[in-house]
Parts: sequence; C-alpha cells; structure tokens
Amino acid sequence: MSLRVNHHCHAHACTALVAPSLLMCRAHWAMVPNELRFPLLRAHRAGQCRDKRPSAAYLAAQRACVAHVARAEGHNKAADYYDAMAATWRAKAAAGDEP
Repeated sequence: MSLRVNHHCHAHACTALVAPSLLMCRAHWAMVPNELRFPLLRAHRAGQCRDKRPSAAYLAAQRACVAHVARAEGHNKAADYYDAMAATWRAKAAAGDEP
C-alpha cells in the first residue's frame, strides 16, 4: 500500500500542495532570486526528502528563501522570524552542528 503525504508550499501562509521534493509552489519559487536559489540547490542532498534529515546548510538556505518571499509579500514580522532562523542554521552549519 502506498502512503501519500500532503506537502505544502513552504512560503508563509501558502496552502498550495507541491511535490515533497519541492520547496515552494511555482508562483512563490519564481519570486526567489538566483542568489538564494543556488545555496539551497547546492546544499540539497539526495534522499533528504525520504529520511527527513536535511543539513544545517540546507535549512539555513531554505529559511532565507522563505524569508525573502515573506518580505516581498509584506509579511515583515514573519520574514524577520525566518531571517533569524536562517542565521541560527547558518551558525550551526559553520560549527558543524548538524540536526
């Protein structure tokens, strides 16, 4: 039996369903500039969607992308939160402290 998991776009307040391998829906991903996309794609590890163990570098890049979209949509308080989370994960990545 196959278990289907609902996976939503990670953009703040978005409820669009996306494939588990995608961070965001097409509309929100289009808002992310390349200078934020590339670190996310570089930090992605094959199998992290299956084992649910992304690296600290991936989590930092993911939060930075979400923060950018939140700020672009006027969700400044949420963007500040995601920026703070990105900084926390960047520090963990730099220290070699993996989740």
